[in-house]
Amino acid sequence: MSDRARLWESAEWLPQVDKFNNYYVNSELGIEADLSKTKKLALRSYVTDSFNNEPAAGKKRNDLTWVTAIAYKF
Repeated sequence: MSDRARLWESAEWLPQVDKFNNYYVNSELGIEADLSKTKKLALRSYVTDSFNNEPAAGKKRNDLTWVTAIAYKF
């Protein structure tokens, strides 16, 4: 991207040890851009998704979250 912007992603698969068909998948995708030349202030926006293959009764399988924030680094 540039020296003032960053893009990241991560994913993890967490199976139940004795039953691999029951698992969680957590993922994140984000972007961050510096708002100052000192790189201490940044605008950050990211999406996280948590997927449960076998949720409890009455619960949804996916939980999607979108966060936008101002970050201060010290």
